[in-house]
Amino acid sequence: MTAEILFALRHQSPAKILRNVRAMKSARAPLRGYVTTNCFWTLLDVGLIDRLATEGTIDIERFCDERGFDPMIMGEVCLYLSRLGYLVLDGQRVTLTRKGRRFWNDSQGVLSIFFAYEEYFGSLRRLLRKEVDLSDIERRNQYVARGFRETGPRLTFDVMGKLIGPMGVEGVVELGCGNIDLSSFLARSYEGMRFLGIDWDETFLEQARRTIREQRLDGRVELLAHDIFGLSASQHDFSPYQLVTAIDLFHGYFIEGRQKLLDLFETLKQTFAGKSFLFSEVCLPDEDKMHRLSYPHVEHELFHALTGQKTFKEGELESLLQESGFKNVQTWSVRNLGARIFLRFDA
Repeated sequence: MTAEILFALRHQSPAKILRNVRAMKSARAPLRGYVTTNCFWTLLDVGLIDRLATEGTIDIERFCDERGFDPMIMGEVCLYLSRLGYLVLDGQRVTLTRKGRRFWNDSQGVLSIFFAYEEYFGSLRRLLRKEVDLSDIERRNQYVARGFRETGPRLTFDVMGKLIGPMGVEGVVELGCGNIDLSSFLARSYEGMRFLGIDWDETFLEQARRTIREQRLDGRVELLAHDIFGLSASQHDFSPYQLVTAIDLFHGYFIEGRQKLLDLFETLKQTFAGKSFLFSEVCLPDEDKMHRLSYPHVEHELFHALTGQKTFKEGELESLLQESGFKNVQTWSVRNLGARIFLRFDA
């Protein structure tokens, strides 16, 4: 190493060497992030990373043979990640390092959410040239659900649970329940509560049924297949439930205008008259603080824009609820810490 440094100094000035090093490191950061992300997305999508997390060591050749994958490509992906210290590669056997296991435990939820939108990021040039239309691209909903399940307990589910506890309610409705993640989280904390999850997507409802079976929540968690915009026509008995909850349900409709949400809130007010509500939604941080958030919210806003979703600005959701006639609206804001708000109000 010393001989290499002396050779470089004989042929270039120290200032030029430092400029070159700085330039290469500047280029390396985004490139390494891009390639590393794609490699982890690959291992996520083919199921190898989950096997590594649960089983410890995997034989690449045998894994690829079972799945019909190319062992050379898989080997090169694993070799790349081993050079960065995430994996140990011993011949055909691969294992997560301590660094890799910690990284995956910390990051898999966010990586899953962003993998759901990977096609949009990968199509930016074709979208810009109008070679494809946004409507031609679909997000991977199963990875949205997975990311929601893995990131929710870190902040949103935990705060919702702590706000619900002192309310003394016995029954909770979860609107847009997806995989019933919030209700199953709350059920583990409050054994006396019962829950009703409402969703229209049969794929999510089937996942929710599986969650209920696996976590032995039969009798405590019920499901209702219904469009929330038509809930006022439902004959379901909502009387056992005193609280209605939702997480990140409304910003997807906001792009269609204020009236879309005003109509929905009117439906919810009629359907759940006399009940309390607790919602949590993404909320835009101040522009000068957005890039400092630990969550990659700047990138989150990009895929929101590409997929026709609109994040609420400060006070927008509260204003819509008040305009819809809801009372006692309280707001807890962590928008400059976590790009999120919590709202409690009454019908």
